[in-house]
Amino acid sequence: MSEKEYIVTLQKNVNYQKFDQEMIDITGAGAIPKRAVSIVHARPASQRNTHYMLTDAEASFLRADARVMAVEIPPEQQSDLVIGHVASQTGDFTKTASDSGVFINWGLKRINEDTNTYNGNFTEGTYDYTLDGSGIDIVIQDSGLQIDHPEFQDTLGNSRVEELDWYTASGLVGSMPPGHYTDYDGHGTHCAGIAAGKTYGWAKNAKIYAVKVAGLQGPTDPNGGIPVSGGFCFDVIKEWHKNKPIDPTTGVKRPTVVNMSWGYGISYTSVSTIRYKGLTYSGSAIDTANERSNYGLLNIYDAINNRWTTNVRVPSVDTDIQEMIDAGIHVFIAAGNRSHKIDKVTGADYNNYATTSSGTVYYHRGSSPYDDQAVIVGSIDSAIHATNVEQKALYSETGPGVDIYAPGTNIMSCTSTINKWGVGSQAYLATDPIFKQTNISGTSMAAPQVAGVTALYLQANPGATPAEAKAWILSKSKSNLLYTTNLDNDYTQYRSLIGGENKFVFNTFNSGIQLKLGSQSDEVVLTPTYILSSSAASVNEGASFVITLATTNVINGTNIPYTISGVSNSDISDASLTGNFTIQSNTATLTVNISSDITTEGTESFVISLDDLNVTTSVTINDTSLTPVGAPTYIVSSANSVNEGEPIQFNVSTTNVDDGTTLYWSLSNSGDFGDDSTGNFTITSNSGSFTVTPTADTTTEGAETFIASIRTGSIIGTVVGTSNTITINDTSLTPDFIARTVTVASGENSYGTGNKYYIAEVAGVSPVLNLIEGQTYRFDQSDSSNNTHQLLFSETPNGTWDGGTEYTIGVTKVGTAGTAGAYTQISVAAGAPTLYYYCINHSGMGSTANTVAGAAVYSLSTSASSLQEGEKTTFTLNTTNVGDTTLVPYTITGISSSDMDTGPRSSSAVADTVGYGSNFFTREIRTSGVRLVSAGSVGGQIAVPDAFIEKVARMFQLFTNPSGVGINMNKQNQLIETLLGNTTSYHSPKPTIQRIARGAGGDYTPNFLTDAGIRSWGLEPLFDETVNNDMVWYLNSSGTPGTGDEDAQEVIEHVFHTLHMHGLDAATLKMYPQISADWATSDLYAAMAQAFDAGKWDPSGYAPNWKSDSGQYEVAVKEYLYLLNFCMFEYTSLWDGGSLDPEWTDDMRTQSGILANNPLGYALFNTHIGDVISKPTLATIRSIFQDGDIGDPTQAGSSGYVADTPISLTGNFTIISNTSELEINIAKDRTTDGNDTLTLALDNGEDSDNVSITDSSQNIGPSYYAYPAIDNVGEGSALTINVVTTDVADSTPLYWTVTNSGDFSTSSGIFTITNDTGSFTVTPTADSTTEGAETFQVQIRTGGFGGTIVNTTTPITINDVSTTPVVFTPDYTINISNSGFDYILSGTDRSGSVSGVYPALSFNSGDKVQFNVNAGTSSSHPVYIKTVAGAGSADQASGTTGQGTTTIEWTIGSSGTYYYQCLIHGPMTGNITVS
Repeated sequence: MSEKEYIVTLQKNVNYQKFDQEMIDITGAGAIPKRAVSIVHARPASQRNTHYMLTDAEASFLRADARVMAVEIPPEQQSDLVIGHVASQTGDFTKTASDSGVFINWGLKRINEDTNTYNGNFTEGTYDYTLDGSGIDIVIQDSGLQIDHPEFQDTLGNSRVEELDWYTASGLVGSMPPGHYTDYDGHGTHCAGIAAGKTYGWAKNAKIYAVKVAGLQGPTDPNGGIPVSGGFCFDVIKEWHKNKPIDPTTGVKRPTVVNMSWGYGISYTSVSTIRYKGLTYSGSAIDTANERSNYGLLNIYDAINNRWTTNVRVPSVDTDIQEMIDAGIHVFIAAGNRSHKIDKVTGADYNNYATTSSGTVYYHRGSSPYDDQAVIVGSIDSAIHATNVEQKALYSETGPGVDIYAPGTNIMSCTSTINKWGVGSQAYLATDPIFKQTNISGTSMAAPQVAGVTALYLQANPGATPAEAKAWILSKSKSNLLYTTNLDNDYTQYRSLIGGENKFVFNTFNSGIQLKLGSQSDEVVLTPTYILSSSAASVNEGASFVITLATTNVINGTNIPYTISGVSNSDISDASLTGNFTIQSNTATLTVNISSDITTEGTESFVISLDDLNVTTSVTINDTSLTPVGAPTYIVSSANSVNEGEPIQFNVSTTNVDDGTTLYWSLSNSGDFGDDSTGNFTITSNSGSFTVTPTADTTTEGAETFIASIRTGSIIGTVVGTSNTITINDTSLTPDFIARTVTVASGENSYGTGNKYYIAEVAGVSPVLNLIEGQTYRFDQSDSSNNTHQLLFSETPNGTWDGGTEYTIGVTKVGTAGTAGAYTQISVAAGAPTLYYYCINHSGMGSTANTVAGAAVYSLSTSASSLQEGEKTTFTLNTTNVGDTTLVPYTITGISSSDMDTGPRSSSAVADTVGYGSNFFTREIRTSGVRLVSAGSVGGQIAVPDAFIEKVARMFQLFTNPSGVGINMNKQNQLIETLLGNTTSYHSPKPTIQRIARGAGGDYTPNFLTDAGIRSWGLEPLFDETVNNDMVWYLNSSGTPGTGDEDAQEVIEHVFHTLHMHGLDAATLKMYPQISADWATSDLYAAMAQAFDAGKWDPSGYAPNWKSDSGQYEVAVKEYLYLLNFCMFEYTSLWDGGSLDPEWTDDMRTQSGILANNPLGYALFNTHIGDVISKPTLATIRSIFQDGDIGDPTQAGSSGYVADTPISLTGNFTIISNTSELEINIAKDRTTDGNDTLTLALDNGEDSDNVSITDSSQNIGPSYYAYPAIDNVGEGSALTINVVTTDVADSTPLYWTVTNSGDFSTSSGIFTITNDTGSFTVTPTADSTTEGAETFQVQIRTGGFGGTIVNTTTPITINDVSTTPVVFTPDYTINISNSGFDYILSGTDRSGSVSGVYPALSFNSGDKVQFNVNAGTSSSHPVYIKTVAGAGSADQASGTTGQGTTTIEWTIGSSGTYYYQCLIHGPMTGNITVS
């Protein structure tokens, strides 16, 4: 199956998603039957054009589909298209050597012609061009670029130069050299003008980039470039290109074209041999005259340095070029200016080399940069050959290794203002003295000509590979236009091509031939495309919208006429119904303002069409004059009551509310509706409805009421309407009767045979019944067998049939026996007589119904007979014959009140902190699953007031209020359990803490937010065993107060941080990259990106790179969720000035604003936050924090915080329907008090039940945490080790040992614990061995130095401050003894053996000499080495140690005459000569 790439274009208004799904459906049952089709380019920016891989038959099949407009090969792959619009450049293309004037690069004119149109240096005509390099990136790798030169502007005067930070753009590590975007040479600017200048260049609308290469910058350039070393100047381009996004309009990356007009050479002073075509030559055979003519080696002489130079290849550089091309980059390289032949790898001259003073030089391989896959460009002379044909420039490299030739001599282009040409540069275009132009020659000028022409090809074929582009430029070149000798070894003929390609670059796109329709059918050119779109599909009268015309391949300035229909000009504010789009950068826009009138003319359709083109778009104009202007109203109606378990419908009538508007409803008393206490509905024709159903339960609570509220924006939005108060009828009343089911059938009893009563719950025919006084019995006669057999009671056997009367006390009769719902019910009164049941119509069917006094029965049970601390159980008391509301007292034994708590929502009072961190955070409070720890009077600060701690705690209570509007209690309970660390959240099992302190971390000494401060305050174990977010600050860093609103905002922000980051479902939301590697795919990320991309949220102050940096993403999540929650609750009046713009724009401060500008955030809030975090009113919040700006938040209104009261060990069960329940939560503690048994007994002695409680704290026991004051210590210095414990008694001895004990003279010790803290010091030995830095750890043990290790510090570094003694190794040794007053010497010096009395010694400067002095001699005649003879210790030679001892070491520092001399006796001396 042969597939091709096709563009499938859909008709307007076709469902793109459905069509695309059919195409790719793996069932093979879609638009293309039998298989799923591959997508080449998904075209996310288009809902009508998609690139698929299809066979020709499938393409034909799709053309018959009514939904399809066209199926075609992409334009860049078609060979028969021509472009219609043409532009021309008029100017003077004279070949000139002048540096001034308005002359234009003559290559523009010459390369556009297939033959030479020049008459001498002159020609006529214009440079006609159809393409301008749009969509192409041209990189000039050279001496730099003068970025403000007018030559690099577009037609509107905007710069086309992109100033990249190459390291950032490439992702490589490095820093941009200063002054990168300057040019002090002029060469790079000149090349850029040829390739892409607006006057001199080819790609007049391409983007221009510059890489200044280290070593190429100008002679006065104070700045450096990006180095070649390490490949950086290549790698930054390559990696940047790899990182480019796919252009959705082309389906490929923007092409990258790199021009390299530079190369390497090598210099040397001499040539010893030449290896030429396999033979070696030397001597006179290779003198300078013969090197060129015989062997093709041209040495260019450098008279300044008296050296020869030639080309050289650098393999590492050439490898970099290969990798760039492999990455898809198009590379163009100047061949060089040394007139050398460059041969191919297979050529006869390729391996010719010279052996020079600088090594082996292969002189026919060209210079680096070079690669066969790059385009290597030689230069054409401006003058023609004597044979009247064009010719290669004298200087240009040539041969088979040069791919193509282009004009490179006397090329006019721009240059930098500071350059090396001096007076050789003149005013730009002869009129602008600020900027410069110049006329220079070289293959450096030829390469950008070819690069620029190829950029035009890539504009039409952006997906072309470097190989395809090279093949195109070579295939379109003109052959045999240049002079050649047709020889491959005429090295002295400087015009010869020496066996190379005779190819002259030719621009087929912009040539006169190409402009003749159809004459170049082999060319690939782009067809212009036109797409009209509107910023809105429909608008109301009085609104405006923007029509955008997007084109491709339409040149700047082109006018595209349009016509508007469907409306009159009065409908569009008297604007004209015709006009022109003027194209700039392939786009144009038209703003349309719709008039607002009072005429009802109905909906209209605005249609705009491009004249002579089948391109239109339309916009629906809603006639808003139909609806009287007025405020919307909302009326809610319903029934006044509803039974439990039955639905009730609410009808909502509105005025002035648009169709399709979504309204939201919420219910008060939401606990009676389970999880269905909120919802939404849609308004149609100003009406809507919804239905709710109160839960049918088994709890008898009597009648209750609720109100339905209608809201806009969200389930917590503004209330715009409410219902009447609705009564919920408590139909859950537990039946106060005992059911009996009656049927009638034939049988025999004491009255004989016939129809008899059968009671299903009592065995036998007409069974005897026992009815308990105080109970109610219902005899159900719904069964059809009861027809005509209504059951009655009497005090007489067989009732009225034997002369008795009907007993009616407490008796109720409902319905007709034998029909549904029929029954006879009797409530048996105390002291009731013996009764008899009988049939109203038939004798002998019944029997006796005894009445007996009822005894109360009590039965206790528990939902769990064994618990761990932190778990709960429910005691259930079931009774018989106990009346409703009866109180049954109970007593709990076996545990204390403190062993119980109120569950996960428990709230404690402010108390002293116990355990880790208590020496800094001295007070704490626990509420809503969070432990709040507050700084005391430490570190130079006074304590945070308890009143403020309670205010923070109260905010946690308010935001986790289970009775809040729209709250899903199950989801909120999950949040609290997550905060506690009890769920499978990322921080399980660590609980959450919220820290509170004054001012700022730096206000404490030491700063408790730094690593050193954390260690100093002993906070590491607290932070290691909990999770925490940021801080709540009491007052600001200067200690001055905020307003009440500022305090409230501060607290709310950080409470939200904690609830969001540690309570929400982190895995589902993908808030933390460390647990969600795919964090950038989450709904949260999408919501953040939507706000960020729209400019509505600016996190640049704290997370500028949040989209790519996972660490910054986590910070951004925290702040975004706070801002979203804060504004969805509409608390923004608490902000100073009511605004946080530009971080969060003002149009995002309300629910409606977020819905309009960040709908993904709006949806995210309603899904994950709105029914979890409760919304207290601003009035409630301000009542807590409003302090009248007096600066003391403790003086604000009451916090309203309520701590749990102690749980009583006694109480009452309240009996309802013979049952009652009691839930008991067992508290977690850190006290090991053993296992307990909880016993709950009824005070009446009727029953009791037990629950065993496992003391889970016994598994925690004492804990130990050791840490150093700092993490390193110098040899010989003491280091303090701090130890923090929990549950360790005062005066308990603990033991310490160190690893790497060889570094310590004392490697163990003992210390004691006081108030759960202790400390000791360790001191590594100061030695004289240089061994470098080492590490050790301190181990804490119990029971002894060999006891159990209970904690170990992190590794601590020992800084090696010792210096290993230098060993003296002598070059010569002299032994000295004495005989009387004569020194006797033996040993060696530089002259050889030494011996005798006072011999002269000789050494060299730098020698090391050791004198070994006899002990007796040293005592009576101490020896000194001196610069002056004579007794005494003065004038000692430098570099000596041990003077006057038995061992003297001398490192000789300088030449001269020295003496070995007795300290005491002047005549005892000898000479030492040092050279």
